Amino acid sequence: MNASGSVFIVIDNLDDISSHFGEGVAARVLAEVSRRMERALHVPFAVEPWGLAASPFDFADGMPIWSRVDEAICSVASLPIAVGNNRIVVALSHATTLPDLAAERRTASQNSAQDYRIDMSAAALAYDALFNARFALVEQPVCRAGDESDVLYSECVVRLSDEDGRVVMPAVYGPALERLGLTRVFDRKIAEAVIEELRRRPDAVLGCNMSVLSASVDLWWRVTFPRILSDAGIGHRLVIEISETGRPYSFETVIDFVGHVQQAGCRVALDDFGTGFSSIGYARHTRFNIIKIDAGRIRTRGSDAPQLLGHLISLARHVADQVVVGAVECDVDLAGARAAGAEWVQGFLFGRPHINAAPLERRLPPLEPRMEPRRVLARAGAAR
Repeated sequence: MNASGSVFIVIDNLDDISSHFGEGVAARVLAEVSRRMERALHVPFAVEPWGLAASPFDFADGMPIWSRVDEAICSVASLPIAVGNNRIVVALSHATTLPDLAAERRTASQNSAQDYRIDMSAAALAYDALFNARFALVEQPVCRAGDESDVLYSECVVRLSDEDGRVVMPAVYGPALERLGLTRVFDRKIAEAVIEELRRRPDAVLGCNMSVLSASVDLWWRVTFPRILSDAGIGHRLVIEISETGRPYSFETVIDFVGHVQQAGCRVALDDFGTGFSSIGYARHTRFNIIKIDAGRIRTRGSDAPQLLGHLISLARHVADQVVVGAVECDVDLAGARAAGAEWVQGFLFGRPHINAAPLERRLPPLEPRMEPRRVLARAGAAR
């Protein structure tokens, strides 16, 4: 196929799938991705060892081709692929030039085959719940240390549930998504839900969590930023919280993302300051609006914890407009945070996370009949 002007869909984790599940499973995953993409775009694709390729095409409605391709990729990647007893989530990307097969994939996993399969089961559970709208946004306020009625914003955290209604906590699937490089589509759908909640509640100021691995200006964000700017009142009421529990692909990419978010009128918070991957280095080169310090992690330091907390608050004040101390669970924690110089605090002392959102309807068109999800929660917990 002539590469000029062609459309390439790359399955970024196909090599890992082949290594840990077998070449036969990888071949069936590739075939299913092809079927879904053709169904979504009504365009024939040629199957390649790394993904799919199609000749240049346009849409009758005049919609930009890359916008439509991006929507199709998100939809196709949102539903796990069932292959025998396995359920697999794919990481998809698109390009206008022939992929470099020698390039290292961002999803390249260092897991053993057993750990990879366990992580994939957890990821499939999370994506199945997301696709079938079995999730809600729970909120916890960030309050002024001396006046809990003064709220800076409310942090939104997603709560998933399995098909039996049992809550699946982020600790079950969050680290797995990061280890497998599967955060982007997940975080995108949560960001869409938070933005929709801001439209529904014009007085709300909400924070949206996302992995540092998702912090890049991809096509969806390039389309979303102008919409936020044109939608009066949305931008200044949205706080993007970047978590550094995973190692970023590129510091420059994250810094660029922060700049674009702020240009759209939103604030950006750096979570877990001082404990993540080079967060102090980030803060020196990027003007974050908010820096959050996890007092729970600081407390594990023992007798020097109060001094360390004070040092981190002082340092954070030099690189951000506002500093938040989290994991404040009792009056003793609050007194310690205030003594260390905290202006804003967050934690169970000010209320357990609660649901303040309307029921969320399914936003993804079904690609095929709903498949039976595997019961992976107990297995994942036992295997760990």
